[in-house]
Amino acid sequence: MASQSGGAPSAKVVMLGAQSVGKTCLTIRLVDGKFSENEMTTIGAAYKQKKVSERVLDIWDTAGQERYAAIAPLYYRGAQAAVIVYDVGNRKSFTKAGEWLKKLRAETDEDLVLGLASNKSDMPDNKRQVTEVEAEEYAKANNMIHYSTSAKTGAGVNELFEEIVTRLPSKKADTALKMGMPKTKSKSCC
Repeated sequence: MASQSGGAPSAKVVMLGAQSVGKTCLTIRLVDGKFSENEMTTIGAAYKQKKVSERVLDIWDTAGQERYAAIAPLYYRGAQAAVIVYDVGNRKSFTKAGEWLKKLRAETDEDLVLGLASNKSDMPDNKRQVTEVEAEEYAKANNMIHYSTSAKTGAGVNELFEEIVTRLPSKKADTALKMGMPKTKSKSCC
């Protein structure tokens, strides 16, 4: 894939969540402005790039199946932001979002910008299993950005990523951070 950077600073963003919550569809909606009802299941991870404001986002869309959970840390290593996605019509996916958050906090930098995407927000209220109030309270308690999103309609998708960009610290060493290299070099030799 050709780089969209044109000299703009970049940031690694990882998409996490249970299987079939819409991580890939959100990524495609952001990057290509499209929606496909029958998107293929991600195997391992997929990579896309999108310039948002003056920042290039290197987006790693991870697989949600349990069998790939052990390799997820390879993808979120060195990330400056993570978006945890759940399906508003699937309570179990909301519970899984909490598990992803615990893993991230245990294995990443505390400066990580965290987003919670309540996806499939176009769903009728009578089919929802997680209320917006509940999600908002969870996000607030965990210092996360929260947006109701719909990959199908596009609602909230651009706004979520625009807010992530505004919260990313300005990095002098963006290129070193891109693939998980340390932020600063050690001053001692040992």
